[in-house]
Amino acid sequence: MIQSVLSHLSGERSGGLTGAAEELADLAWVDGVFIAVATENGDLSVAAAANLANGTASITLDIAQQLLVGDLSRELDIADTAARAETIRLAAWGVGGVFITPMLTPEGVAGVLAVTSAIPLGLTERRRDLVRSVTREVAATLERTELQDEVEENRRIAEAVLREMSDGVLVIDQEGICRIANPSATRLLGKPRADLVGQPWGAFIALDPEVLEALRRRAYEPTGEPAAPALLALRDRQLAVTSGPFPDPDPARSGMLVLLRDLSAEAEAERVKQDFVSMVGHELRTPLTLIRTTIDLLFEGDAGALNTTQARIVEVLRNNTDRLMSLITDLLDMSALDSGRMQINPTELEVDSIVRGVMEDVQSAANAKQHSVRVGVPASLSVWADPVRARQILQNLVANAIKYTPSGGVIEVQAREVTGDFVEISVHDNGIGIPLDEQVHLFEKFYRTSAGRRTTGGTELGLAIARSFVDLHGGLIWCESDGHSGTRFAFTLPRRRV
Repeated sequence: MIQSVLSHLSGERSGGLTGAAEELADLAWVDGVFIAVATENGDLSVAAAANLANGTASITLDIAQQLLVGDLSRELDIADTAARAETIRLAAWGVGGVFITPMLTPEGVAGVLAVTSAIPLGLTERRRDLVRSVTREVAATLERTELQDEVEENRRIAEAVLREMSDGVLVIDQEGICRIANPSATRLLGKPRADLVGQPWGAFIALDPEVLEALRRRAYEPTGEPAAPALLALRDRQLAVTSGPFPDPDPARSGMLVLLRDLSAEAEAERVKQDFVSMVGHELRTPLTLIRTTIDLLFEGDAGALNTTQARIVEVLRNNTDRLMSLITDLLDMSALDSGRMQINPTELEVDSIVRGVMEDVQSAANAKQHSVRVGVPASLSVWADPVRARQILQNLVANAIKYTPSGGVIEVQAREVTGDFVEISVHDNGIGIPLDEQVHLFEKFYRTSAGRRTTGGTELGLAIARSFVDLHGGLIWCESDGHSGTRFAFTLPRRRV
């Protein structure tokens, strides 16, 4: 009996809720049926009705809500419980009685199902059970519909997001076949959707097999650590390729999410920035060189002897001009390193010669802070390095030691041969030390330690430049400090041609 009602809800027969209401009215021998759903504000709204005159469902529903007094979870037989005023009001609409059952779901009351009769109902228990059974099925149907609507809404939102994303998105299944490709993916890869979806992802992501495997591992064996993207070079652009897991409640349907980001705009912005820095740096360097030369002439008395005050002023001018020249040099070097334009010209060099040259350059700064500088370098030790850049690496480290060590400190420069055909050169001071949590950032551009922020000036490019020059030589650079007193910086350079 009940199956004929449920067939409307399951879609086997047309009509939906209205068809189910009409079928129930016939089976239960009642004059009318209506189904009302609960709204967000707790009211009831008629969703379907059968065999009811216009307005009957609404007025019956209004009276039912008054009698239920906000508690929709209990049954109500208006013929038995209604006050005379409600009975008279219903009779005016041709209704002698109403039996109401709640539609209960795990989330609460979804609404009510009511049957009406022209005479007081007095439904048999069998008919009441039929109404209750239909009510449960209607509640389940409404819950499924709501879930389906929610899933459909989420699907529409996800599709809209994918469609509007500027980054390319690919979903790859466990067999390595592309299942989803958003419009940006087809645009960035320069291929129609048909050439992506259903195809092995390695066919259109032209990276080395080792790189593809690394991307796959990141998706299926995530570590939680950020990883550098793979770079995919196409004819007219460069793409950053990253991967991650694509979960699914069914493990067999889970896969890999691949993101494609166009680096063209970023690369162009970086190129413009590098060109600007280079142009400004060179434009500033020329007049500064002339200013520095003029200051030297003044200091040497070519324009007449200087008294003590004048000499001190010229010395300040010279020192600050040197600082500005150093800053410009650092910016130009960093620009060249970032853009890949920096070239080195290695040759065989005596380490002792490099160290002596640097010590001559920094001696006045060390004397100004009353530092004691000690050197321990074997005379026969040599390296294969660019003479200008090798000297610059060491000079940056020694200058840092002088700057961060309080007056009267001790600075040691040492060199020794280490295993693997490398020479280690180190600078050790007894200064303020570097906290352990800051040491990992030391070789980042513009990074300044907490002590440096309080006590010193400068661009803080020296260590970043030193690291880049060491990398170009195939060496290593590192820092050792207990975080409280003293710091040791060391780097390696190859002994022979590499």
